[in-house]
Amino acid sequence: MPASVVDDVSILVLDIGNINTRAVLFDVVEGRYRFIAYADAPSTTTPPVRDLMVGARQAIKILQEKTGRTLLMDDDSLILPSTDGGQGVDQVAAVLSAGPLLKVAVAGLLEEVSVESARRLAEMLYAQVVDILHINDTRSVSEQLDSLAARKPDVIIVAGGTDGGASQALERLFEVIGLGGYLASPENRPTILYAGNQDLAAEAQQAFEAVAENVHLAPNIRPTLDHENLLPAANELARAWAGLQGRWLEGIEELITWTKGMILPTNFAQGRTVRLLGAIYDSPKGVMSVDLGSASVSLHAAYGRLWQSKTLPLGLGDSLMRALQRSSIERIQRWLTLDISADEVREYLYNKVFYPDHVPMSKETAAIEQAMAREVLWLGVQAFVRDMPATAISLHPRLLPLVEPIFAAGEVFTSAPTPGQALLTLLDGLQPVGVTTFVLDDNDLLAGLGVIGEVNALAAAQVLETAAFTNLATVIAPVGAARQGTPVLKITVQTEQGDETRMTIKQGGLEVISLAPGQRASVMIEPLRGMNAGFGPGRSHRITVNGSLLGLVIDARGRPLSLPEDPVRRRELMKKWLWALGG
Repeated sequence: MPASVVDDVSILVLDIGNINTRAVLFDVVEGRYRFIAYADAPSTTTPPVRDLMVGARQAIKILQEKTGRTLLMDDDSLILPSTDGGQGVDQVAAVLSAGPLLKVAVAGLLEEVSVESARRLAEMLYAQVVDILHINDTRSVSEQLDSLAARKPDVIIVAGGTDGGASQALERLFEVIGLGGYLASPENRPTILYAGNQDLAAEAQQAFEAVAENVHLAPNIRPTLDHENLLPAANELARAWAGLQGRWLEGIEELITWTKGMILPTNFAQGRTVRLLGAIYDSPKGVMSVDLGSASVSLHAAYGRLWQSKTLPLGLGDSLMRALQRSSIERIQRWLTLDISADEVREYLYNKVFYPDHVPMSKETAAIEQAMAREVLWLGVQAFVRDMPATAISLHPRLLPLVEPIFAAGEVFTSAPTPGQALLTLLDGLQPVGVTTFVLDDNDLLAGLGVIGEVNALAAAQVLETAAFTNLATVIAPVGAARQGTPVLKITVQTEQGDETRMTIKQGGLEVISLAPGQRASVMIEPLRGMNAGFGPGRSHRITVNGSLLGLVIDARGRPLSLPEDPVRRRELMKKWLWALGG
């Protein structure tokens, strides 16, 4: 049961990634939960240490120094629960993105129905789909078995059949998967999640339990042809996450003991918080988050009670090669503000694959990393919009729907040299439309709140109400057809102090109106030439804007963003944009 505020329950969240481990402390202040402090330490999941708890303890020790609160005993054991003297904590939870991407095979009946749903389920994990089996597979049974043996999936998601529907085709699929598990060596046997026709759940359990590492049963992800229900199956996989990664990560058993099993994948926990925000806001717009890390990029959106999550194995570290396979050095060079040769870009990115924890140490390497971030974000957006719910309000088929706010996590944003560089990377990579606000999750709280919501829902809700995030900017990005240099918007800004600013924005422009944190302003948006600022073509609208690091930004550069072909002109234009945002 969720703990009560009256109990004054303190909570420690450990966020363990491939590069960094973070300890985050939440406690009650003046009767309400607050984010207290965080501390970072290098992760120790890989050689020479190979024990994730070493990095976790180091982060906790730094947290002790920051807060003056004793959390560990002299033998480095955690003080749990807290003492009357205020030492230790009462609850521990963890989010985990460390470890290799899971190899997942998806199996279903129809490619366009159950297989597609199983693929979307897999993309809610830190996973890579390595094989697909279905009843129209042109491969023979022996070829399918050879494929499973060669790819050695860690997890097989089995779906198919509506509840109460036909069963024979699904039973034939059981035989292939069961035989594949039987032929695998014991150490290579997969975990199997069955989320198909519920009439066959007991039969699936019996068919797989002798040939699988573990068998998990979940409600049908496609109970009817026109209804998809991924969340129960995603919850089942999320709760099994620590066990799934246990074969790769030393120290996981001690972490399970500390947390009493409350460990979730970082991306899944982020999605939980975004779904909560979507329900709270209940706006026609979506609430969105993006997290760009070393191994993956995760995007989550909630549209009222509907939601969408996707994690792609494309990152800025050890997954860079996958991103380069989907893109090219030339495309990455298009985003550079500096004149850097293709060989220099390639050399830096290849080094980053082998040393993902290295941070940019010069203007050139920072520019390369931000250029790569733009390309990965755009690849993520293109995958994301393919699965948008029908209720999402879209102004262009290749662009994000209307979303507000957008939370951004990841070192490339939160540790950018300037707020302007962080915002321009996000604008170029995501290319949002209409009116949105950008919020930096610089304390990695979205994931932490997602997991503590499991043990203390009140704490998660109250911390969300605080100023624990950093407001980066409010952005207005109109959509429409207009020639460069023609007026497309009139903007009138009236602050609470009575100051008024009027601007006419031309197509191709990027303008900033300063509005400091703590200030509020009324903004009248008047589109010209049929432009759409999110309220309909040519329709004016008044909004209220809160101050932020960069204030109000009007991005009239066009959507989708088109860059000049000439490299010199392109770099000069991007420098101009960066200069407009403060460099």
